[in-house]
Amino acid sequence: RGGGGCAGVRWAGGGGVGAGVPDTGRQLIHGACTIDDVDCGRYLHGLDETCIESTDAKGRTPLMMSAIHNCHEIANYLVWQGVDLKKTDESQDTAWHWAAYTNHVGIMLVLCGYGGSDVDAVDAYGQTALHLATGNNAGAAVTHMLTMPQAQAMLAAKDKKGRTPLEFAQERKHEEIVARINAYAPHSESLIPQFFGQSGAA
Repeated sequence: RGGGGCAGVRWAGGGGVGAGVPDTGRQLIHGACTIDDVDCGRYLHGLDETCIESTDAKGRTPLMMSAIHNCHEIANYLVWQGVDLKKTDESQDTAWHWAAYTNHVGIMLVLCGYGGSDVDAVDAYGQTALHLATGNNAGAAVTHMLTMPQAQAMLAAKDKKGRTPLEFAQERKHEEIVARINAYAPHSESLIPQFFGQSGAA
């Protein structure tokens, strides 16, 4: 699709593939990833193969932008094209961290589906994605991560302030998150029926 029909190009005010928004460092591909314009992303990628790994002023990649904005189509495209799933921003957060923080489980499934995501990676604050989800009251993301094989390791992880995800949720007074974690911890094998069957919790 030509540049004139590319919403990502219009978002960034036109210009070449490397053009961006002043003071943000974002390239046109970042714009396409905020509105799930996979056609635009494919077009830009065809002009410059390196653009899919570009970073803005905060170190955020196009994949991270798609995670933040819950843009599944372009996230799928980027992952299929082999972008680095472990790449971090200025706070050492990955796309996985961002998907969990913003409660975008669909993006989390995309990232896990292709493999390569380090789901228990820690950021500059020593926090896993589970820390970020519990701290931001992202219930769906928390529930999803509690079904993963790495759940017990993530629950035991402490950030640089010595807090586990449960303690972080307690500190933020996210009572539903605390209840979900407490329901899981003693009976990890029964998590899925608890959350999706017997208890009826979303």
